[in-house]
Amino acid sequence: MNIVAIFPLYLPWRRAGAEVMTHALLRGLADAGHSVQVLVIPEVRRDSVLPLEEVCLDGIQIKVCTIAQLRAIFDGSRSIDVVISQLGASTTASELARSHQAKYIEVVHGDDPRAYRNLIACRPDLTIFNTRLLRDFFMTHCGRSEVFHPPVSPDIQRTHKGSHVTLVNLREDKGVGLFRSMAEQLPDIPFLGVVGGYGIQETDNFPENVTIQNHTPDMRSDVWSRTGVLLMPSKSESYGMVALEAAASGIPVVSNMLAGVREAMGPSAIYLHLKDLEAWRSQISRLTIDPEYEREAGRRALARSEYIHHKHLSELTQTIHAIESLA
Repeated sequence: MNIVAIFPLYLPWRRAGAEVMTHALLRGLADAGHSVQVLVIPEVRRDSVLPLEEVCLDGIQIKVCTIAQLRAIFDGSRSIDVVISQLGASTTASELARSHQAKYIEVVHGDDPRAYRNLIACRPDLTIFNTRLLRDFFMTHCGRSEVFHPPVSPDIQRTHKGSHVTLVNLREDKGVGLFRSMAEQLPDIPFLGVVGGYGIQETDNFPENVTIQNHTPDMRSDVWSRTGVLLMPSKSESYGMVALEAAASGIPVVSNMLAGVREAMGPSAIYLHLKDLEAWRSQISRLTIDPEYEREAGRRALARSEYIHHKHLSELTQTIHAIESLA
């Protein structure tokens, strides 16, 4: 099959959960013997400017182009069997798929209004959701569907954990305010704030026990090797990929009571009400001063990481078979 993926942003320029998930799927398709090309059209996003260049990542050609160049590529192609898209590129991608008699696949990463509009307007032949939660939410608005969770390879992430209490992505909606408050209340505990790859990041006005780590593609060396506890006080998460990355090293996870994180971590994380600051302070303190409590929390996290990894491999196979059945 000749497969073309059209995205507003992609690796290596942006490394968020959506890009990591779709790249794992595309790698699986390429490994299965299919021709896969990624075309990035940043002009559909007002906040994104990328150089018009071409790179190769894990054997997949990735080309940044304008919408006019994208249309010319389609017009010059003999046969395109499947078009895959997500987020802001969906309308353009689905139109090109229909005009070139290709099947269209929409990848859904959240329950925002744009995702709903895309499902209604683009009429995908197959919809791939990143969680069961999302598929259940959109069930009445989609036809054929699969669930393919964002992948985490334990072998790539695993390291000897450190001692910092860590927050990844210093945004307001990711809980940077609670992170700052905990650092102020627990001045003898080292905290690590990791700058995320998107959105407005808060990197100033932290107490002296907070270290700021710039955005990094090497989470294993720069983040997990320094982390003893991961905080996830987010207001929303479609899935807890970063929690599973930490869990691969047996790092305990303390999270807001979010369905997306529960789907990733099951009973293996510690769940707290977001507004119960005393409970957050108490858990952080106990995990840093009670070795047996920390070890048990770490063992649960590690076991969950292995379970989800094996489950993901079967999901990849099932999703590839669903895509192949479209031809």
